[in-house]
Amino acid sequence: MNRTDILNGLERCVGLEAEVRSAEIRLDRMERRRSRICDNPLGAFSECYCSEKNCADFCVGIEFLRRELSLKLYEYLDAVMLCHTMLNALKDPIHVQLLKMHYVDGLGWRKISEEMHYSMSFCMKHRRKAIDQLCELLKDTETSPVKRRIRRNMCS
Repeated sequence: MNRTDILNGLERCVGLEAEVRSAEIRLDRMERRRSRICDNPLGAFSECYCSEKNCADFCVGIEFLRRELSLKLYEYLDAVMLCHTMLNALKDPIHVQLLKMHYVDGLGWRKISEEMHYSMSFCMKHRRKAIDQLCELLKDTETSPVKRRIRRNMCS
């Protein structure tokens, strides 16, 4: 496993979080639009017998978005758990905090350096060291079940 695989796995958390937020916003908009046109806005979507044709379309769209959102949430939680598993394998608390703030909390490197009161170069240097340490830890994947799980999820 190389640096690119590890970085892609960590960045998956940030990308999935953005996708979840986007799906939540779309769902909220659809539900608000449905409440303006539906005869029974509080009724279940599967039992919508509204006289307005557009309402039935909204109901189908809302159900689809809800399923999509639940799948995205599951995938996001899995990615976050994987990130935490990887972070727990690191020994240096600064490395853990830097990677957690960026890849789990979604903060930019400038914001991280301000909040931690470190220079950007210090943050980048320790980010590099943390990724190198993860690469070293994941070279021998036969040593522990945690490392095998990380490798299996990173490569899938």
